[in-house]
Amino acid sequence: MEATENAAELPDLKKWWDDLTDMYSKVLQTLVERLFGNLKGLSALNRKG
Repeated sequence: MEATENAAELPDLKKWWDDLTDMYSKVLQTLVERLFGNLKGLSALNRKG
């Protein structure tokens, strides 16, 4: 799953998780992108050993 696919799920996630309703969607989109970037970096490091 890519970051854009997860970002598309943010409206439903905000409805489900009440604490997220106070956050701007753009902030959450940026967070999703950063998390995916970090996971890709960790995955590449893991493959290198």
